[in-house]
Amino acid sequence: MNSRRLYEDYERKYDSICNVDVGEDSKCIKADIGRTFPSNPRFKDNPDTLQTLERILTALAANDPEVGYMQGMNCVVGFAMLQMPEIEAFWFTVCLLEEYDLRWMYLPRIPHLSMYLYVFDHFFQTFLPQLHRYFQDIGIATSMYATEWFATLFTYMLPEQTALRVWDLFLIHGYVVTIQTGLALLSRSQDSLLMLEFEEVMRYMKTFPDPVVVDPQGLIDDAVKFKVTSLVLEEIEEIYIRDVMSKLG
Repeated sequence: MNSRRLYEDYERKYDSICNVDVGEDSKCIKADIGRTFPSNPRFKDNPDTLQTLERILTALAANDPEVGYMQGMNCVVGFAMLQMPEIEAFWFTVCLLEEYDLRWMYLPRIPHLSMYLYVFDHFFQTFLPQLHRYFQDIGIATSMYATEWFATLFTYMLPEQTALRVWDLFLIHGYVVTIQTGLALLSRSQDSLLMLEFEEVMRYMKTFPDPVVVDPQGLIDDAVKFKVTSLVLEEIEEIYIRDVMSKLG
């Protein structure tokens, strides 16, 4: 990711912004840090880790005031903290936001996330029509579950080792991988999901209780089978901009 370049060029910047007052964002950060990976022993009832998370999120909000802090960022940063020291986790996340365009998922009033959900729903309907139709019949929209997937880059609902595999591919291939991962999760869960009602489906999608579904190698093997390319992704995005955004004025 070349994040070490930023770390070396702006080494002292983090120290100057990690404890500033970022207004309303500070309240939201304080509210969310305790909800970050509550079952993980590194985070559960660990004040030092939570303080570190708060410092990094504060620094991110100060570094990019247009984005500030949005829900989901806590999980992305928390996951980075599980892999690397504090300052490196900060600059790693800066690269995700700026070099990998993750900031577009969090910008207020810019419907990038809505467009992404539209794109995913297109592929969902194309590759898994039976499950897509069933979700429509019981009133489950893509936004009800996939928003959390994409805003946290799958860190909130996947086991750490599985999420690491997804991140490895994401850093190489970009957002195509997140589409493929979402499709693989649905495909591997399809038989179970077709037997569940609304509330049960929603609970299932937040935890994926079957360890076979979230097995790292099996999930990745299935994910790459879905023929989703950057070119097709761009074509669907253009359709969204032309047909959906134009209607919104």
